[in-house]
Amino acid sequence: MSYHPVRQPGVTDRADQRSCDSEVRHPMTHADPDAPANGPKPAWWLRPLVAALGGREATEGLWPLLGITMFATLATSAFYGYVGVWAVVELRATPGEVGWLLMLNAVLSIVSGNVGGRISDRIGRRPVLVGSLGALALLMMACAVVGDHKMLGFALVAAANTVSTPAWTARNAVVADVVGPERRAQAFSSLRVCNNLAVVTGPALVGLVLLVANWSMVFLLLGVLGLGSAVFAQAVLPGGIGTPKTREDHGGRRFGMLRDVPFLALLFSTLLSFMVYVAYARVLPIAVVSTYDLGQSTWGFLSAINPMLVVLFQGLITKRTAGVHDSWRIAVGVLLMGVPWLLLLVNHSITMIAVVIVIFVAGEMLWAPATQAAATDRAPEHARGAYLGAYGATMTVAWAVGPMTSLALLEREGEDAMWVFLALTGLVASVVGLIAVRNGRREADGSAPAHEPATVAAN
Repeated sequence: MSYHPVRQPGVTDRADQRSCDSEVRHPMTHADPDAPANGPKPAWWLRPLVAALGGREATEGLWPLLGITMFATLATSAFYGYVGVWAVVELRATPGEVGWLLMLNAVLSIVSGNVGGRISDRIGRRPVLVGSLGALALLMMACAVVGDHKMLGFALVAAANTVSTPAWTARNAVVADVVGPERRAQAFSSLRVCNNLAVVTGPALVGLVLLVANWSMVFLLLGVLGLGSAVFAQAVLPGGIGTPKTREDHGGRRFGMLRDVPFLALLFSTLLSFMVYVAYARVLPIAVVSTYDLGQSTWGFLSAINPMLVVLFQGLITKRTAGVHDSWRIAVGVLLMGVPWLLLLVNHSITMIAVVIVIFVAGEMLWAPATQAAATDRAPEHARGAYLGAYGATMTVAWAVGPMTSLALLEREGEDAMWVFLALTGLVASVVGLIAVRNGRREADGSAPAHEPATVAAN
């Protein structure tokens, strides 16, 4: 069995392309991506989940990857969601020390994501994904015996963050390896729904465990979940997935990414877009509580709007806009994420904040799958991991720089200046993203280097 190939040179007719593709499917896809799902209907209790993920056509052949994402994100979201609390409560760390730890994590993630992506280009995705998740699980378990040794705890958290980043780079590269360009946005959309389900469930699970046990039990449980995701990945992913089809030397193109101007422009747009996104996750809660005096419990209810809407509507929106070019979905999506902040200049009541969040989430659901698909499509086959490692690094940088920039403006110039800055940032990201992606998909226009598809057997 073989993976879904890039568009073959000389094949311009879509019917001919489907005929070519049908001969070289990857074991994970099991079907032509253009064909409707004709298998048995899922059980009644699974149908709401399938609908939320985008329908049978969107999920066909992706269940192994969706399962890995759900298991792994359940563990990591719980771990990173509570690690700051654990550091302050158990390790007696100050908030400032936790801030420096998060900054260190960001720097380490930039390096490890890039290195992990490049390694996955050489040895395949499965070893990187399994090894990364397995190492993370062991490090989370090790946190159970730290006690109150602050430096040891910090070292384990930094190490866990470093080894986990390559897993997400490799997972995103798997999407490119097994899904054709026409289905990638929908595939990333389905993965986002799984992520949001896990992000909602993971921290709640930790909260329940803490009601009846202690932090040691929390870390042991998360470690078991992490090991489960690694074992599951080992079992369901084909061994040769992402392995180079030929061993020719790509050294002459090693720095090709630096000459890929459209991709660099997309990275710049993505960096600015993530800075706007991070403002929702990190800056808005602070403004709601400290500036608008709405109370911590109020933000708890407001914050539930985002994951709820993503779970309910992400798959549907991506499916309905499948015919729209990625460049326009990115441009409109980022505008909807950035411009609504200006509404808070007029009114900052609970109702207005809820309206801003709803508009923001609508833009997020347009932008996120489209920009992931655009970055993936732009990557040449032999360097997908490296390209997606660079893409992931922009997110890490934004999580480090975004809150620092916005909160500095909030402190020095006030909230109005901060909202204007975020709106302008979204506007620039929208224009740059539109121009970058309008250059066209690498695989769609046949500009990717041609490779003969090779077979890979599922273990």
